Amino acid sequence: MSLVSQMSFQNPWWTDPSSIENDEHVRRARYSLPVLRENLLLLGPRQVGKTTYLKTTIRTLLQEVEPRKVFYFSCDSLSRREDLVQLIHEYRTLVNGEESFIFLDEITSVREWNIALLHLFNAGYLRNSLVYVSGSSSISLSRETLPGRPLRKTVYYPLNFRMYFNLFSRKLEAPTVPVNDLEGMLGEARKLLPYLSSLNKALLDYLERGGFFATNLGPGPHYETYRDTFLSEIAKTGRSETIFKQIISRIVESYGSRISGELPHPHG
Repeated sequence: MSLVSQMSFQNPWWTDPSSIENDEHVRRARYSLPVLRENLLLLGPRQVGKTTYLKTTIRTLLQEVEPRKVFYFSCDSLSRREDLVQLIHEYRTLVNGEESFIFLDEITSVREWNIALLHLFNAGYLRNSLVYVSGSSSISLSRETLPGRPLRKTVYYPLNFRMYFNLFSRKLEAPTVPVNDLEGMLGEARKLLPYLSSLNKALLDYLERGGFFATNLGPGPHYETYRDTFLSEIAKTGRSETIFKQIISRIVESYGSRISGELPHPHG
């Protein structure tokens, strides 16, 4: 598939703005987060919600701007920095350099992506544009990759249960009560009784998914998927999987020993 064909395929709203409602990430998310009007670098593991944020942001923007001014591209199909530069050149030519919103998902799939992006900024390709970039390789993204560029880093972690429930079940206006405020906790808990069935169902789903979105996965635990994704990131950075497993094993043993040693003996 040619680059232009891929662009058209990944941006169906250019011809039909309502098609964004059929996107699996948009359908899964019941609520949208606020649109941040600044260049962003979104960090975090796969399935943590980066693409969902990008797609729901696109849905919001399509209500405000011409569809062709909103450009999304999953960079998994690109391999070289030259491909990334060519992609942006093709798109900016398409909109005649006008104001645009550019979403580059999983950009760390591209070798030397930061060099390509820095070139695009310096050469003026991204003038009059807001750029949203996401990546899963936390090791390579933890360093300063675009010095002097207006690209704010934001880290996405797995969701806590409150956020998970609000996004995928229903939004509850319940305050956060300190754990040492037992009376306050009981009072707020009583207000949640009508939602107990929904909360229990959501909790079981949350325990299976571990706070990840996992929009493209079926029901059931996905531990192997997350494990394989993490090990893939280790391999991409040239680290040793064997050494990594040995380190993790020692950490688990160390924490287990420390906790066990602090527990009181049942007979004394």
